[in-house]
Amino acid sequence: MIEDFYAEFEKMPENNKTIIILLIDEYAGYIIWLTQNDKHMAETIKRKISNILMLGRSRRCFVWCIQQRISASLFPTGIGAIDNFQICIGLGRLSVESRKSLFAGEHLDDTEFEEQYHPKIGQGLILIDGQELKAIQIPYISDKWKLKALLAKLANERPLH
Repeated sequence: MIEDFYAEFEKMPENNKTIIILLIDEYAGYIIWLTQNDKHMAETIKRKISNILMLGRSRRCFVWCIQQRISASLFPTGIGAIDNFQICIGLGRLSVESRKSLFAGEHLDDTEFEEQYHPKIGQGLILIDGQELKAIQIPYISDKWKLKALLAKLANERPLH
């Protein structure tokens, strides 16, 4: 699917009206597995994901990587692709390496931060491009069927163009 998405990305003109999103669950696990089985393919995938991250905004092509731990080593070294995520969210207690990779330049490696930051379930940090780092609370949804019905109703009332 990454290869198919990349082919669409390459054809996509700048400033088009369509938004496409590549959602990758457990990207880190996939890259580790791929590196162990086919190093050349792992580097190819890393390069393609990096290209989308760096050039995708003008083509309205975006990558969402969901993973338990993030590391700059998951992307080609020296090109700063990891810095091109528009929104970074870290939930729960993050390791120092994950915090530094996810929120580079936000000075979260000091002991004062460690002593003050104690997130509970659904709490974390969010960094939106161009804004300061903020705390975030993800609401708990107790009735998923009610939420699905509401979303379906909203979708019918406001069709996407």
